[in-house]
Amino acid sequence: MPDKFRDMPVTFVKHRGLFSYSSLINGLRNWFRDYDYEFHEPKHQWKVPAEGVEVEIKMKANRKVNEYVKYHIEIFLRTYDMKDVEVVKDGQKMKMQDGKVLVEIGGKLELDWQNRFGGNKFLQGLQDFLHQFIIKQDIGDHWEDDLLYKLMDLSRFIRATLGQEAV
Repeated sequence: MPDKFRDMPVTFVKHRGLFSYSSLINGLRNWFRDYDYEFHEPKHQWKVPAEGVEVEIKMKANRKVNEYVKYHIEIFLRTYDMKDVEVVKDGQKMKMQDGKVLVEIGGKLELDWQNRFGGNKFLQGLQDFLHQFIIKQDIGDHWEDDLLYKLMDLSRFIRATLGQEAV
């Protein structure tokens, strides 16, 4: 049976220091909305130990590219020792957070998301032929590269929002 999902490499963004938690979360939501992704947060958990606030958020998004290909992006965001601080920036007092942030960004390319080739062995053989000889170039050179570019763009966006130099 052919692979329905093709995993993309996982990217990590680590940050320690000042950041704006609300800008990060709202920015991620807007990024998904701007790129036409269906977005939801299946997990949003807060803990308040003595060291500082710990937050765990899981975000999932998907986008239909065409009738055969769908992109999936998954983000797992964790903050540790997060505390509110007041910072003077450009002569104005701002409320920001100080702490540690770890973001995991992963993606999957889903082929045949409508399951047209599911079922019997003949249809699965046709799908193997389709993947190996007809759309092999599109899978590797177009859709996988496009999804990787989107994941790198998302990583750059997160780094910029956290105040890191985005390369």
